Amino acid sequence: MKASLLRTETIRAGNNLRKKPPGRAARFSAGIRARRSCVAARLHDSRRRVRLIVGVDFSESARLAFERCRELPNVHIIQADLSRPPLAPRAFDLIWSEGVIHHTPDTQQSFSSLAPLAKAGGKLYIWIYSKKVSSPYRLARKLLRKSYLLPQPALYALAWTLALPLHAANKIREALRATKIHHRLASTAYSFYDVLSPEFMHSHSRSEVTEWFRSHGYEQLHFSGETSDIAVCGTKQ
Repeated sequence: MKASLLRTETIRAGNNLRKKPPGRAARFSAGIRARRSCVAARLHDSRRRVRLIVGVDFSESARLAFERCRELPNVHIIQADLSRPPLAPRAFDLIWSEGVIHHTPDTQQSFSSLAPLAKAGGKLYIWIYSKKVSSPYRLARKLLRKSYLLPQPALYALAWTLALPLHAANKIREALRATKIHHRLASTAYSFYDVLSPEFMHSHSRSEVTEWFRSHGYEQLHFSGETSDIAVCGTKQ
């Protein structure tokens, strides 16, 4: 029953958005973080009066997000491939993709699939890994290239095992006041799982990303200074 409900919603939303673009203040989320999906939807609905929010994900996160957002009339969840989104071009005021397209087979191709979906004057935001950034998490991925092939229980166990010594080191740094960050063991384990579980993981340069935006007619690029990775928002001309 749940599967049929998800499929019905997917078909209805996908077909409607193929035929005609939605009205003003429509938001598209490429990749869904299921835990935050309903919270984000309610915030945007109440504060920004967003008339339509569409979330797309290829994984089972789409099903979880669908269950959590099913009572929100302005939210549609679609389980689909981001490289072939079943959506009309020039349909959205905001396209948001945070930490998603660098986990697809081809980051640039996924970007090229999202870029046409924004209206003139609309915005496209992405957050992806930078080639300049190194961390214990990404080092673990380089050493364990095929970690995604492990059964999920084994992968969870591996992530927690790797997290323990790093968490201990972080707590020593906190005690010495070498960092202002308060580290949590669960967050450290999740960060390891986040890089070890996807089949694909790519890093890019700022110049690459700038060219992607400009080749699709985006200007007024704003790169965030709050992250060492690449977080950038552009406006469609």
